[in-house]
Amino acid sequence: TGAGFPGMVLKLARPDLRLTLLEATRKKVFFLRALSERLGLVDVEIHHGRAGAPPFPGEGHPRAGAFDVVTARGVAPLPELLPLLAPYRAPGGILIAMKGPRGDEELAGGERVCHELGLTCVERIPYTLPPPGGRRLLLCFA
Repeated sequence: TGAGFPGMVLKLARPDLRLTLLEATRKKVFFLRALSERLGLVDVEIHHGRAGAPPFPGEGHPRAGAFDVVTARGVAPLPELLPLLAPYRAPGGILIAMKGPRGDEELAGGERVCHELGLTCVERIPYTLPPPGGRRLLLCFA
Protein backbone atom coordinates (compact mmCIF):
# COMPACT_ATOMS: atom_id res chain seq x y z
CA THR A 1 0.00 0.00 0.00
CA GLY A 2 2.88 2.41 0.45
CA ALA A 3 1.43 5.23 2.51
CA GLY A 4 -2.07 4.16 1.50
CA PHE A 5 -1.87 4.84 -2.20
CA PRO A 6 -3.91 3.79 -4.05
CA GLY A 7 -6.09 2.05 -1.43
CA MET A 8 -6.92 4.90 0.94
CA VAL A 9 -7.37 7.35 -1.93
CA LEU A 10 -9.82 4.97 -3.58
CA LYS A 11 -11.70 4.56 -0.30
CA LEU A 12 -12.05 8.33 0.08
CA ALA A 13 -13.32 8.62 -3.48
CA ARG A 14 -15.56 5.55 -3.21
CA PRO A 15 -16.72 5.02 0.40
CA ASP A 16 -18.86 2.08 -0.76
CA LEU A 17 -15.78 -0.04 -1.50
CA ARG A 18 -14.61 -2.74 0.89
CA LEU A 19 -10.82 -2.71 1.06
CA THR A 20 -8.19 -5.10 2.29
CA LEU A 21 -4.75 -3.50 2.38
CA LEU A 22 -1.52 -5.45 2.73
CA GLU A 23 1.54 -3.48 3.88
CA ALA A 24 5.03 -4.86 4.49
CA THR A 25 6.22 -2.07 6.82
CA ARG A 26 4.81 -2.25 10.34
CA LYS A 27 4.97 1.51 11.01
CA LYS A 28 2.96 2.13 7.83
CA VAL A 29 0.37 -0.38 9.06
CA PHE A 30 0.01 1.60 12.30
CA PHE A 31 -0.22 4.85 10.31
CA LEU A 32 -2.88 3.45 7.97
CA ARG A 33 -4.94 2.07 10.85
CA ALA A 34 -4.77 5.42 12.65
CA LEU A 35 -5.66 7.27 9.45
CA SER A 36 -8.60 4.98 8.78
CA GLU A 37 -9.88 5.43 12.32
CA ARG A 38 -9.33 9.20 12.28
CA LEU A 39 -11.24 9.54 9.01
CA GLY A 40 -14.03 7.26 10.25
CA LEU A 41 -13.59 4.83 7.38
CA VAL A 42 -15.49 1.56 7.53
CA ASP A 43 -14.92 -1.71 5.68
CA VAL A 44 -11.13 -1.25 5.62
CA GLU A 45 -8.89 -4.12 6.75
CA ILE A 46 -5.17 -3.39 7.07
CA HIS A 47 -2.76 -6.30 7.41
CA HIS A 48 0.97 -6.48 8.00
CA GLY A 49 2.65 -8.77 5.48
CA ARG A 50 3.62 -9.36 1.88
CA ALA A 51 1.80 -11.00 -1.01
CA GLY A 52 2.75 -14.64 -1.16
CA ALA A 53 3.81 -14.79 2.50
CA PRO A 54 1.83 -15.27 5.73
CA PRO A 55 -0.83 -14.15 6.55
CA PHE A 56 -1.60 -14.24 2.82
CA PRO A 57 0.19 -17.33 1.51
CA GLY A 58 -1.58 -17.49 -1.84
CA GLU A 59 -3.30 -20.52 -3.31
CA GLY A 60 -5.13 -22.67 -0.80
CA HIS A 61 -5.54 -19.80 1.66
CA PRO A 62 -9.14 -18.79 2.52
CA ARG A 63 -8.49 -15.37 0.93
CA ALA A 64 -7.28 -16.87 -2.35
CA GLY A 65 -9.59 -15.82 -5.17
CA ALA A 66 -11.44 -13.42 -2.88
CA PHE A 67 -10.71 -10.03 -4.46
CA ASP A 68 -12.39 -8.43 -7.47
CA VAL A 69 -9.53 -5.95 -7.93
CA VAL A 70 -5.94 -6.48 -6.84
CA THR A 71 -3.48 -3.58 -7.10
CA ALA A 72 0.25 -3.34 -6.48
CA ARG A 73 2.74 -0.50 -6.54
CA GLY A 74 6.50 -0.80 -6.13
CA VAL A 75 6.50 -4.49 -5.21
CA ALA A 76 8.52 -6.30 -7.88
CA PRO A 77 9.17 -6.48 -11.61
CA LEU A 78 6.10 -7.66 -13.52
CA PRO A 79 7.31 -11.25 -14.16
CA GLU A 80 7.73 -11.69 -10.38
CA LEU A 81 4.69 -9.61 -9.41
CA LEU A 82 1.95 -11.35 -11.39
CA PRO A 83 2.45 -14.78 -9.76
CA LEU A 84 2.23 -13.08 -6.34
CA LEU A 85 -1.02 -11.28 -7.17
CA ALA A 86 -2.85 -13.84 -9.31
CA PRO A 87 -3.92 -16.18 -6.46
CA TYR A 88 -5.92 -13.35 -4.85
CA ARG A 89 -7.92 -12.44 -7.97
CA ALA A 90 -11.54 -13.57 -7.96
CA PRO A 91 -12.89 -15.22 -11.12
CA GLY A 92 -13.55 -12.37 -13.54
CA GLY A 93 -11.46 -9.98 -11.43
CA ILE A 94 -8.60 -7.78 -12.55
CA LEU A 95 -5.02 -7.13 -11.51
CA ILE A 96 -3.65 -3.59 -11.77
CA ALA A 97 0.11 -3.10 -11.70
CA MET A 98 1.28 0.46 -11.12
CA LYS A 99 4.59 0.63 -12.97
CA GLY A 100 7.27 3.23 -13.58
CA PRO A 101 8.80 4.50 -16.82
CA ARG A 102 9.98 1.00 -17.79
CA GLY A 103 6.52 -0.54 -17.54
CA ASP A 104 6.39 -1.42 -21.24
CA GLU A 105 9.72 -3.25 -20.96
CA GLU A 106 8.38 -5.19 -17.97
CA LEU A 107 5.22 -6.02 -19.91
CA ALA A 108 7.25 -7.40 -22.82
CA GLY A 109 9.38 -9.40 -20.37
CA GLY A 110 6.29 -10.75 -18.64
CA GLU A 111 4.54 -12.27 -21.66
CA ARG A 112 5.52 -15.84 -20.77
CA VAL A 113 4.31 -15.43 -17.17
CA CYS A 114 1.03 -13.91 -18.37
CA HIS A 115 0.49 -16.91 -20.64
CA GLU A 116 1.30 -19.38 -17.84
CA LEU A 117 -1.16 -17.65 -15.50
CA GLY A 118 -3.87 -17.30 -18.13
CA LEU A 119 -3.70 -13.50 -17.92
CA THR A 120 -4.00 -10.92 -20.67
CA CYS A 121 -3.08 -7.25 -20.48
CA VAL A 122 -6.49 -5.75 -21.26
CA GLU A 123 -5.59 -2.10 -20.75
CA ARG A 124 -2.47 0.03 -20.69
CA ILE A 125 -2.95 3.51 -19.19
CA PRO A 126 0.02 5.90 -19.40
CA TYR A 127 0.04 9.02 -17.23
CA THR A 128 2.43 11.73 -16.07
CA LEU A 129 2.99 12.78 -12.48
CA PRO A 130 2.91 16.49 -11.62
CA PRO A 131 6.30 18.33 -11.67
CA PRO A 132 8.97 17.30 -11.21
CA GLY A 133 6.93 14.45 -12.65
CA GLY A 134 7.77 11.42 -14.58
CA ARG A 135 5.98 8.95 -16.80
CA ARG A 136 4.10 6.10 -15.20
CA LEU A 137 1.96 3.27 -16.46
CA LEU A 138 -1.04 1.31 -15.19
CA LEU A 139 -1.18 -2.20 -16.58
CA CYS A 140 -4.52 -3.98 -16.18
CA PHE A 141 -4.77 -7.76 -16.49
CA ALA A 142 -7.75 -10.09 -16.70
